[in-house]
Amino acid sequence: MKLKVLHYAKEIGNISQACRYYVISREAFYQWKRAYDQEREQGLVNSKPCPETPKLRTPNHIEDLILYLRKTYYFGPNGSYPVIMGLSYLQALFIMY
Repeated sequence: MKLKVLHYAKEIGNISQACRYYVISREAFYQWKRAYDQEREQGLVNSKPCPETPKLRTPNHIEDLILYLRKTYYFGPNGSYPVIMGLSYLQALFIMY
């Protein structure tokens, strides 16, 4: 879509009108244009704003445990965490680890 917007703006010769037509801000248009001018089509590919920081990531063994608990005991995002032997979700998580 980004490339389409850039081509349309060039075709009609009016950036403001192209932005209104595609319902984007002029700021976004100019960011896309700068990226396209610097790196061509590769510059228009969406990328993450920052690199993943592994030191902030939850350790794999904890992730595996959480997935196991969610699949086995149906822990889920709906807020209805069942109680295992009178323990809360977090207490059960730490005891099982």
